[in-house]
Amino acid sequence: MSETLADLPVLRDDLQLSPGPVSADNSPSWTIYDPAQGRYFRIGWLAFQLLSRWHVGAGQNLIDAVNQETSCTVTERDVQDLISFLYANNLTVSPKDQNHGIYLQQFRAGRKAWYIRLLHSYLFFRIPLLKPDRFLRVTLPFFQWCFNINILYALLLAGALGLYLVSRQWDVFLSTFLHFFAWDGALFYALAIVFSKSLHELGHAYTAVRFGCRVPTLGIACMMLMPIPYTDVTDAWRLKSRRQRVAIGAAGVIVELALAIIATLAWSFLPEGSLRSAAFILATTTWLITLSVNLSPFMRFDGYYILADLWGIDNLQQRAFALAKWHMRHLLFGFSQPKPEHLPAAKEYKMLLYAYGSWLYRLVVFSGLALVVYHFFFKLLGLLLFLVEIVWFILKPIIHELSVWKQMNYQQMGSKRKIAWTACIVLLLLMLLIPWHTTVRIPAILEAEQRITLFAPEAAQIVDVFVKPGQQVDAGTPILALTSPKLEDDITLAEKRLALHSLRLERATTTREASADMRVALQQWSAESSHLAGLIELRQRLLIRAPFSGLIVDMSDNLHPGRWINRELALATVVNPNRISLEGIAEEDSAAVLASGQTGRFLREDGLGGAIKVKLETIDLVNLRQLDSMRPLNHAIDFLKKAVAVYAIFGSTS
Repeated sequence: MSETLADLPVLRDDLQLSPGPVSADNSPSWTIYDPAQGRYFRIGWLAFQLLSRWHVGAGQNLIDAVNQETSCTVTERDVQDLISFLYANNLTVSPKDQNHGIYLQQFRAGRKAWYIRLLHSYLFFRIPLLKPDRFLRVTLPFFQWCFNINILYALLLAGALGLYLVSRQWDVFLSTFLHFFAWDGALFYALAIVFSKSLHELGHAYTAVRFGCRVPTLGIACMMLMPIPYTDVTDAWRLKSRRQRVAIGAAGVIVELALAIIATLAWSFLPEGSLRSAAFILATTTWLITLSVNLSPFMRFDGYYILADLWGIDNLQQRAFALAKWHMRHLLFGFSQPKPEHLPAAKEYKMLLYAYGSWLYRLVVFSGLALVVYHFFFKLLGLLLFLVEIVWFILKPIIHELSVWKQMNYQQMGSKRKIAWTACIVLLLLMLLIPWHTTVRIPAILEAEQRITLFAPEAAQIVDVFVKPGQQVDAGTPILALTSPKLEDDITLAEKRLALHSLRLERATTTREASADMRVALQQWSAESSHLAGLIELRQRLLIRAPFSGLIVDMSDNLHPGRWINRELALATVVNPNRISLEGIAEEDSAAVLASGQTGRFLREDGLGGAIKVKLETIDLVNLRQLDSMRPLNHAIDFLKKAVAVYAIFGSTS
C-alpha cells in the first residue's frame, strides 16, 4: 500500500452531504455543500460509498469495506483520485503533507494580474444589497395563490383575449411606439424595464424559498457598466428534483410573460396617456427580452440552466465546449486524441450542436455589443471598450485554438487532409486578394418626376367616384365629384348681393348724384362680382380632374358617395409612370468608384416586381446620412437596434 493511503485525510466537520438528482444513466448522485466557500460538488455512487465509510481509517480498510459491503469494485487508484479531489478543493481539515503554505500558493495562483482584474470588473461585478431570505419566508404565504394551476389557465385566457383586442386596433397599437422617442417616453421605458426585472427576480426568489432553498442575497450586478438585478439561488443546486430546479429557473420568465399578458389586456382599456404607454412597453419589451435573451441557452441566463437541468447535464457549457473542441480537431486533423468523456451518442450529438450554436451566437452577440459600446461612449473610451470586446471575447479564444492547432504535427496528417487543407488556404488567400465585389449597393428611393396628390378644395360631400386605384387616366379625366351646401349658400348670397349692387349702380347713373357716390357703387359691384366669380370657380373645382395623364395610386380608403371629407384628407395621387427618377446616398468609399453614365438595376425592398434598369446621371456631394423621406424610418431602426442591445445587457443573471 502506498504511503498516501496509509492514513486518510480528516474531512471538515462543516461539510454537508445530501442526495442529489438521478443522473442521466439513472444512477444516483449526491451533493457536497461547502458552506465556507459557498460551493457545491456533485459526486457519484462510488465516491459516496467511499465517503460514507471514511471513518474506517486506513486506506486498505476502506477499500476492503466498500468491496465487501457493496457491489462496487474499488481500487487504490480510485481512493487516490478521491483524495486528490478533496485536497484540491480544500475539503479536508489540513492541507496535503500538512503544508499550510499551499493555501498561500493557491491564493497567489488564483490572484490574476491587475489589468485582468480591471477587465473583469468592467465586464461583470456584483453589489449585494439585501439579505431577503427571512422576508421571503414570512411573506411567502401571501403569494401561494400564484402557484395555483388555475392562475395559469386564467393567464392563458387573458392572453388570448388581449391579443384579440389588440388585433382589432393594430395600427393604434403600433403608433404608440412613437411616443418613446421623447424624453418622457424614454423615462417610462426605463421604469418599465426596472419594474419587470424586479418582478422577474422575485419570481426566482419566491419559487426557491417555496422548495426549501435559501436566498442569501439580492442585489445589482453590473455587466459592461449596465446595472441588472440578480438573485442568488445557488442553493437550488442542493435540490434532488431536477423538475424543481427547472421551476426555479423558469419562474422569472413566467412572471415576465404574465406581466406582458396583463399589460396587453390593460392597454386595450386604458385611455391615452402615460399609463397606456407604460402598458405598451410592458406588453412588448417584456416578452421580447424574455424570449430573445432570458430563454436563450447560449449565455448563462435562465435558459441555460433550464436546458442543463432538462438534459440532466451538470456544467453543460464547459463539458460541451471541451467535447466540441475535440470533435473539431479530430474532424480537421484526424488525430486520435482521447475524448474528454464518453457519452451516449444522442447526448453527445446534442452537446455538439449546443457548443457550435453557442460559438456562433456569441460571435454575433459580442460583435454587436462591441459596436454598441463604441457608439454609446465618447470616442476614445468607446474605441477602447470596442477593442476589449473584440480582443477578449472573439480574438482571444480564436488565437488560443490556433495555438493548439500549431502544436499538432502536420506530417502526421493523411494525404487527403493535407490536400484539403492546402486547398482551403489557397481559397482563403484568393478570397482576400481578389476583388470579388464589382458592384456598389446604394439605398435609394424610386419616385415619379411628375406626381401630384389631390385634396378637396373645400369641406364637401362626395357625390360620385369615377376611378379606382391603379386605373390609367388621361389629363382632365374626372376623378371625384363633390358638393358643398355651404358653398352653394355662399354663391346664392353673393348673387343677391351682386344684384343689389347692380341696382344701386343703375340708380346712381339715372340721378344727379355726386360722382363720388358713383365710384363707391362701382367699387362695391366690382368687388362682389369678383367674389362671386371666385365662388363659382371653387364650385367648378369640386369636380376633381386629373391634371395630367398617369396612374391613380395611394387612393384614400372608403371613398363613397355621401361621405363628408375635409381639406386635409389626401384623396388620391396621380403619377406619371413614364418618367421616374432615383435618389440615393452612397458612402464616401462607394462614391469614389461611381461616375456619370454608369448603368445599374433597381430592386424593390419587398422583392416584388422585376429589376428596373437605371442610368446614373448626376452625383452631388452632400453632408447627409439618409434621405429626408427615409429619416423617420431610420430613426426608428436605430432606436430598435440600440433597444435590442440594451435588452441583451439587461438579461437576468439569476
